[in-house]
Amino acid sequence: MMMAWGGYVFSVGTAVYASLQRSVKYAWSSKERVGKLPMQEFTGRGEETISLRGVIYPDYRGGIAQVDLMRIQAGLGKPLPLVGGDGRVFGLWCARSIDEDQTWFDGRGRALRIEFRLELVRYGLSLGEYAQRFLAARLGL
Repeated sequence: MMMAWGGYVFSVGTAVYASLQRSVKYAWSSKERVGKLPMQEFTGRGEETISLRGVIYPDYRGGIAQVDLMRIQAGLGKPLPLVGGDGRVFGLWCARSIDEDQTWFDGRGRALRIEFRLELVRYGLSLGEYAQRFLAARLGL
């Protein structure tokens, strides 16, 4: 296993990602000053995204439905845990977009090569905070 996002596992047997791009923004507010350059005030951490790009060869491993399975999971509309193959927990992440590019077709029009890009955005709550809210809602608190 390379990484798991909720119930979807990225691996040689499913979808292998060739690149992982991570971006974190930091928010600064400009404060005007009379006769001087504006000063910057740090207002907090901004949005964090992870973009996974990879290739699926359906006849080799995983089958043609791998991107569809990603879409089904994304369609749940829930933040899901992202865990690295080394056990590192990245926190909760939501799907922002899934792109697919099919090439190399056989005589029946079935793609033999599928490139994908999954863009995830970090959900604001930690796993613990999310669990507390989930339990409180379930218990009617």
